[in-house]
Amino acid sequence: PITVEPIRGRSGHMLRRALQERLAIGLPGVSEHATLNVVLDDNLTRLAFQPDGAASRSSVIATGRYVLARESDAISGTVDAQTDFSVPAGPYGDIAAQTGAYDRTMRELAKRIVDDLRLQLTAG
Repeated sequence: PITVEPIRGRSGHMLRRALQERLAIGLPGVSEHATLNVVLDDNLTRLAFQPDGAASRSSVIATGRYVLARESDAISGTVDAQTDFSVPAGPYGDIAAQTGAYDRTMRELAKRIVDDLRLQLTAG
């Protein structure tokens, strides 16, 4: 079994949940207990603006630095994910668009972390 340590913030919670789902089937060559620790750095960047100064296009960029610690060794790495989105003009539309973009970014980051771990485990 692989334990995913808590990750700070709302995005961290989404990332941890996505990692737990992807790691439920385990990893190749990992039969002993392992612990995955991820440090998340996420950022919202405004890419384009309307004439009135309101954002029209934004991007969520996230970096996950991870360490999978096992009794025998540890595997580490860094992965990135990015989701661009249009900002709706309606009230509260930006909040909903940001939430959706963060969700998609964390799911993609989880996929990339697990894929990277599988590559490292099969290559090593």
